[in-house]
Amino acid sequence: MPLALLVILVREFPVQVRQSSGQVIYFTAVKTTGFPEWVTLPAIFLLTAVIMAAIGKIAADLFHRLPSLDSYRYDLLGSITGSVSFAPLSMIFA
Repeated sequence: MPLALLVILVREFPVQVRQSSGQVIYFTAVKTTGFPEWVTLPAIFLLTAVIMAAIGKIAADLFHRLPSLDSYRYDLLGSITGSVSFAPLSMIFA
């Protein structure tokens, strides 16, 4: 449910920054669309935190079924895999 709310929020109420000149963007001189920042940013933060906590709870329940060292090994492998895959992807899409 939180994931569905996050997707709907981002798709239906996009925040866009419109700049009419080619000069430097000053945050007080641009016009945005969508909900105000004080509504959008906390909503995205809270929904993302709830989604990640739910994923963490599922992973913790699954790890609890395994012996401790196996759980720790899978946790480390997942962390290393995420770090190693993030580096080339960030270079490609930067």
